[in-house]
Amino acid sequence: MAELRKIFEDLGGGSVESYLQSGNVVFEISPNALKPALISNALKEATGHEITVFLYTKTAFENVVRANPFTDESQYDSKWLHLTFLTKPKTNSRPEGHLTQENGDEARFAAGHYFVYCPNGYGRTKLNNQFLERQTGLPATTRNWKTVSTLLQMLRDQTA
Repeated sequence: MAELRKIFEDLGGGSVESYLQSGNVVFEISPNALKPALISNALKEATGHEITVFLYTKTAFENVVRANPFTDESQYDSKWLHLTFLTKPKTNSRPEGHLTQENGDEARFAAGHYFVYCPNGYGRTKLNNQFLERQTGLPATTRNWKTVSTLLQMLRDQTA
């Protein structure tokens, strides 16, 4: 991930940190100084692959995490929770607000993204990234709740 960190540093990012091999990066930069297209172009130049970039300020990321509709319900174990981020989230881009399946899988739309709970594992759910991309027509990326929580803590540590 050193190469990924270097790309962000070369684009003007400070205090650049990556999380494991997840492709997630936390960095500091002045507001509006870096656009997803600029990052995407730099990543394509470095890797040869088109990569959709999801870029959030600390406040926006905190707002998404805070919107988790499963947090107040004790029957949901966070190890089975995932967050599917949508590009250009629009409230009218969702097929419906709450999707359920017979096996206990659920996807709830909040703050422009899908919170997906799959007690049998994400690898088995039909409410996966590809399904939600087809339903919304928007690029998506999914992270497990542990990764989301770690990224949030990394953001908070940078501004502490």
